[in-house]
Amino acid sequence: MFAGLIVTARGYAVARQRRIRREMLFILISLLFTFLLIGSGGVWGRWMVGEGWGFGLFYAAWGIIPVSLGYAVIKRRAPNAGAVMRWVLINSILFLIMALLWIGLYYGLLRMLFPARRKREAVAFLMVLLVGTIMPAIRAKVREFVDRTFYKESYDYSRTLTRFTRALTSIIDYDKLVDLLVSRVCETMRISRGALLLNSPRDPGTLRIVSVRGVSGMRELTFSASGPLAIELVRRGEPVSIEEVERLYKWGAISQEEMEKVIRFDAEFFVPIFSKGKLMGILLLGPKVSGAAYSHEDSVLLSALADQAAITIENIRLYSERAEQDRIRRELENARRIQMGILPDEDPQSDVIEISSFFKPAAEVGGDYYDFVRFSRDRIGIAIGDVSGHGLDAGLLVSMAKSCLFTTTRQSQKISDVMEAMNEMVCQVKVRLFMTFAFSMIDAQKHLLSISSAGHPFPYHLSAATGELTTVEEGMYPLGVRRDISYPIYEFRLGPGDLLIYFSDGIIEAVDERGEQLGFERFEQIIKRSAGGHARSVRDRILSEFDAFRGGAPIVDDVTLIVVRYI
Repeated sequence: MFAGLIVTARGYAVARQRRIRREMLFILISLLFTFLLIGSGGVWGRWMVGEGWGFGLFYAAWGIIPVSLGYAVIKRRAPNAGAVMRWVLINSILFLIMALLWIGLYYGLLRMLFPARRKREAVAFLMVLLVGTIMPAIRAKVREFVDRTFYKESYDYSRTLTRFTRALTSIIDYDKLVDLLVSRVCETMRISRGALLLNSPRDPGTLRIVSVRGVSGMRELTFSASGPLAIELVRRGEPVSIEEVERLYKWGAISQEEMEKVIRFDAEFFVPIFSKGKLMGILLLGPKVSGAAYSHEDSVLLSALADQAAITIENIRLYSERAEQDRIRRELENARRIQMGILPDEDPQSDVIEISSFFKPAAEVGGDYYDFVRFSRDRIGIAIGDVSGHGLDAGLLVSMAKSCLFTTTRQSQKISDVMEAMNEMVCQVKVRLFMTFAFSMIDAQKHLLSISSAGHPFPYHLSAATGELTTVEEGMYPLGVRRDISYPIYEFRLGPGDLLIYFSDGIIEAVDERGEQLGFERFEQIIKRSAGGHARSVRDRILSEFDAFRGGAPIVDDVTLIVVRYI
């Protein structure tokens, strides 16, 4: 029964702060007073009433009270005088209620109903069990009565923060939540300063201040989510006081850098915020305006608040992520509609040329582009290109390419002018993108195909007379790589029934269900097997074999195919 006194005396001896030493001294005095009061009551009961069995409870209380107070000293490190007085008051009332119940029932009612001592003690044992079952409810009522009567301020902010904790679930605005969390805690508990540090999905390893109150110039304050202080908070899983942090620093468990940040903020209480078992933030609280220390009840209350705040913050982040994903999805859908609107509505036809095109977009906005320019009845220009990457930037460059092609071909019919203008346009784009591009012109009167390419695959030429499949394998830089570059122009003679097959790399790089690419060789075989008939029939046969090769594998890049038949 002397354990509580010994532990408290040790706490008084090692305490460095003057306030803590005063509170420890008060605890010692309270322990001695309670020790003497309850002990004297037990001795008086035995001498005056004469039944030692019943008043053995008094002797048990005699030893339990200092031991439990000693446990409180160890658990809370430095309880304050107010917490001890509250504890003493609550348990004194409980002790009085127990004593009155025992004296009234055992020495009053039970003596009249059961004169025999053995029967009375047996019934008394059952009565003790009954009282034990209802004691938690009685204790809760006594605690509420004491708090409401003698500790009204603490009782009020406890109720206020409890209601605020329940109301957190209705807040969906992130900035409002973090500001309201810090301000409500500081105002309700009358804390001089406070700050909320949280990680972010983009930088989960750093805790940054997202809201601060009562102090300026602290916005740049950060703590590592894997630093010594964070590790200690995770290990303990509960709020930590400044006294404990100082002790950890003395033992080398807290780094000097983090301790300097703690001193700079003048933090006295550290409330960890966990999400799915991981530390997502810390609520730093400064000293109370009253100068009182943080109690165990404060720790329990703030822990509950932190748990609910973590759930709400996580929900808001998930909601924001989903909202951002929906916004991006809508933007991509709009960009996809724009891209589809840029592409030709129909394929141009003439008495000597058949054209059949196909375009299938991938899941994201891609960079495939093709277009037709009719210079005259017998002269048609064909443009095909592919912007590096996907997304809105690629879609924007495609729209710029169409505009540039339209403007240039209205001023000049030279392939070299088109290539130069397109290259200059891509070079001027601030976003670092490249574009493969090929522009060709079919002159039916001269039976001639003229073409120039900037890194885009040349079309295949299948001769109807010989059945030979040829192409140009000359490689050049894509558009946007260099300004001072000229692209050579190649010419092919065309005969009746010849085919020209334009394509994008979405066809060549397509994979089957085993992950094997289609490749150039397979594509060339498909072209040869698909020859014969009108341009549309050839296109459909090529696409049918292409889909058969892919099987159930998804398309990862835009697919563009243009089949031209020279009649």
